Amino acid sequence: MLTASYTINLLAPAAGQRFTVTGQVVRAGRTLTVCRGEAFTDGASTPFASMQATMTAIYGRPGIQN
Repeated sequence: MLTASYTINLLAPAAGQRFTVTGQVVRAGRTLTVCRGEAFTDGASTPFASMQATMTAIYGRPGIQN
C-alpha cells in the first residue's frame, strides 16, 4: 500500500494519560482504499484529532516487487 493522500485535523489539545484511536475503512475499491480515524483521550466522547487517508494498492502491479 502507498499513501495517495493523508489529512489530519487537530481539534483540541491532547491532554491525558491514555489515548484511544479508532479507525474504519470507508470504502475499499479495486485500487483505492479510503480510511478514516479519530483519536480520543481518557474515555472522552469527542475526539481531539480526526484523520482521513486514501491508500493505493500496488500488489500485483508490473515492475513492482513484493
